[in-house]
Amino acid sequence: MSFVHSMGLNPQQLVGATHRDGPLLILAGAGSGKTKVITTRIAWLIAEQHVSGRSILALTFTNKAAREMKERVFGLLPKKSGKGLTVGTFHAFCVQLLRSKIGLLGYREKFSIFDSSDRMHLITDIMKDLKIDLEILPPDKVAWKISDAKNALIHPGREAEEWFGDALLASIYRHYQSTLKGFNIVDFDDLLMLAVDLFAVAGEEMALHVSRWRYLLVDEYQDTNQAQYKLLRCLTRDHDNICVVGDDDQSIYAWRGADISNILNFEKDFPGTVVIRLEQNYRSTGNILRAANSVIAHNTARKGKNLWTSGVNGDPVRIIPTSDETDEAESIVSEILTIRREDRASFADMAIVFRTNFQTRPFEELFAAQGIPYEVIGGTKFFDRREVKDIVCYLRLMANRHDEIALLRIINRPKRGIGTQTIEKIVQWAEKHTMHLYDVMLDADHVDTMDDNTRYKIGVFCELVEEYAKKLLSARSMVPVVREIVHASGYEEELLREAGGDADKFQKSQRWLQELYTSIQLYEADEDVERHDLFGYLERISLLVDDKSEDKERRRDAVTLMTMHSCKGLEFPYVFVSGVEEGNIPHTHSIEAGTVEEERRLFYVAMTRAMKRLYLTWAAERRRYGESSDCEPSRFIDEIDPACIEWISPGSTRSAESVDLVEAFERMRQQRGG
Repeated sequence: MSFVHSMGLNPQQLVGATHRDGPLLILAGAGSGKTKVITTRIAWLIAEQHVSGRSILALTFTNKAAREMKERVFGLLPKKSGKGLTVGTFHAFCVQLLRSKIGLLGYREKFSIFDSSDRMHLITDIMKDLKIDLEILPPDKVAWKISDAKNALIHPGREAEEWFGDALLASIYRHYQSTLKGFNIVDFDDLLMLAVDLFAVAGEEMALHVSRWRYLLVDEYQDTNQAQYKLLRCLTRDHDNICVVGDDDQSIYAWRGADISNILNFEKDFPGTVVIRLEQNYRSTGNILRAANSVIAHNTARKGKNLWTSGVNGDPVRIIPTSDETDEAESIVSEILTIRREDRASFADMAIVFRTNFQTRPFEELFAAQGIPYEVIGGTKFFDRREVKDIVCYLRLMANRHDEIALLRIINRPKRGIGTQTIEKIVQWAEKHTMHLYDVMLDADHVDTMDDNTRYKIGVFCELVEEYAKKLLSARSMVPVVREIVHASGYEEELLREAGGDADKFQKSQRWLQELYTSIQLYEADEDVERHDLFGYLERISLLVDDKSEDKERRRDAVTLMTMHSCKGLEFPYVFVSGVEEGNIPHTHSIEAGTVEEERRLFYVAMTRAMKRLYLTWAAERRRYGESSDCEPSRFIDEIDPACIEWISPGSTRSAESVDLVEAFERMRQQRGG
C-alpha cells in the first residue's frame, strides 16, 4: 500500500496530496490540515512519483513555516531521498536568485541588504539633503510609501510620480534608490522587485536558470502581493505545475500589500486548474463552525466553502453583553476563573482577542490585581508603552525625588536642552559629593562645571517637578493635574512635533495617554482602595512595571492577549473576542472606506481560533479619547445563525443591566430586519 494512504487523509486531502501535473488550487479552510496536505504532496512526488527533490520549490512567508514544512517532509521520506529540495521564504529564494544573477541589473554580486533601521537612516539623510521639512513629511511615512511602491513593482521615475501622485515623494524615491545602487545595497523590498526585474531584462537566461524547478508549491497564497504574483508567473513560464494553498476567507493583510484577487483569479490565470476544497475542520466544534460560516457567507468576494466537523456540536457560541469596558474585563476574568475551576483548564488554554491594542488596558490591570499571569502578543504591554511609561516616570519622580531611573528617563523628554554632556556633569558631581542626582540639580548654582544657561534649564525642570508634586498631593482628583503635567512639560507639544503633521500618529499617542487618565479615574473610583493618592496608584501599577522575571513554567501557563491580526495561525480551547461593536469591528475606517468585507474576514479568523468554546463580548458604553460613548453590537453578531448562540449574563454584579442589553439587542435586530 502506498505510504500516502497510511497518512489518514480524508478524501479531499488525498486528492490534493496525489495530484500529479497541472495547476492545483487547494482552498484550505481554517483548521483543515493544509500543512499536512502540502507536506504529504511533496513527499509523494519524491517517494512515489520519483520526482527529484531538485525539481521541487516550496515557498512560504515565514522562516518558522519553512522550517516546519521541511522537517515534516523529511520526516516522511527515507534518508537522502529529498536531496536538493528547496523550501524557503519568498525573500530567501530571491536572495538565492540575486546572488548569482544580480550583475545583469548593474549591481555587483557581493551586495549588502539593508534592514528597516538602515533604510530609515538613509531616507532621513536624503530628505535632509533635499531640505525637506521632516515634521511636515515624516521619514517613516515616506519609507512606507516606498515599500508599497516596490511591492507593486513601481520603479523610480515618471512611473513613480504618477503612482505616488506626488513629485516630491517620487524624487525622494529616486534619490534613495540611486544611493542604494551606488553603494551596492538592496533593501528587503528590493529582493522581490529586483528578482522580477531579472526576468524582464534577461528572460531566456533566467528561464534556463530556474528550469530545474518543475514543481512549485506556495503556502498562504491569499497573502501574496503583486511582486510575489509576478515572480510566480515568471517561474511557471514554461510549465504549469503550480500548487497553491490558501484561504480567501482569511485574507486580512490588504493594508500591507496582499492582493486577494491573486487567489480569486487563480483559475483564470492558470487555465485547467483543479480546485479542491478542504472543508472538514479538525479544530473547532460544530456550533463554532456554523457560527463562523454564517458570518463569512455575507461576503461576496470569495470562492465559497462551508466548514464542517465530524466531532461534537459542543456548546453554543456565548455572547456576553456588558455595560462598559470595566464590566467586560470583569466578566471575562470571571469566566476564565470558572473555566479553570470547572474544566480544570490551564491559563494557557485561553486567549482574549481584540481589534486594537487599546483594549488591553482594563484586562492588564485586572490580571495584575488578581495575580493572573498573561502574555501580550502583537503589541507591547500597556504600562510598557513609551507614552505611558514617560508620564508614569514623571509621577514616580514627583512621588520620590530620589527615583533616579525615572529622572534619567524624563530629564530631557521632551527635549529641554539638558543633553548627554549635562547629565554626565550632574552624575560626576553627585558621585564626587555623594549626593542624589535631583539634589545636585536643586543646587545647580554651586556646580562650577555648568554655565548659567544650563543652570537655568535645570531650574525650570525642577520648578515643574516641585509645583506639580504639591498639586498632586493636594488635589481631589489626580487626572486634571496629570493632564496639566503633560501640557506644561511640553510633552504634548513634543508628541505633536514627532507626528510631523500625521494626525493619525498624534491621535494614537493621545489615545494611550487617555487610557492612562482612565486608569487613574478607575483607581480613584475604586471603593476597595483605602487611600486614593499618588503613592497608592504607583503602588498598584508597580505590579505591571516590575521587571522581576517569572519562572518558565509560570510564563507558559498564561492567558494570551492578542490582536485579531496576530492570532492568525493559532488556536486555543477557549477564545474570548472582546469589543464586538460597530465602529470597532468593523472598524469605522473600514465602514467609511467600503472595506467591511476584509473586516468580516478578520472577525472570521478570530472566531475560528476557538477549539472548544467561543465567547463574544460587547460593551454598551466605552471610553474613547477620555470620554464615554454609547456603543451598538457589531453587525457581525447579527449575522450569526441564532441557533448557534446563547446569550449569557456575565458573572459580575451588573448582570441585571446585561439582561436589559440583551433585550435592547433583540429590538435592534428586529429594526435591522434580522
